[in-house]
Amino acid sequence: MLLRATPYANQRVGNRGDQGGLGTLFGPAAGALILTAMETYLAQFGAWVTVTQGVIFVLCVLAFRRGVVGEVGAGLRLAL
Repeated sequence: MLLRATPYANQRVGNRGDQGGLGTLFGPAAGALILTAMETYLAQFGAWVTVTQGVIFVLCVLAFRRGVVGEVGAGLRLAL
């Protein structure tokens, strides 16, 4: 069976404020800062850092459908 890559029919790509990191530079920059801060503050958990980060990532994906920056922008009614 061959696998084919098909584009997502419902996915919109563009520079819109409601898409967070997908359409802006703020989302990836904020994600890098959050990831670095998480690694710094979660270092005290030792071997559980990866599990803790995974749980936090899953919760963020479920809670912030537009990304962290997209949700903050929508809450403040800003086009980021």
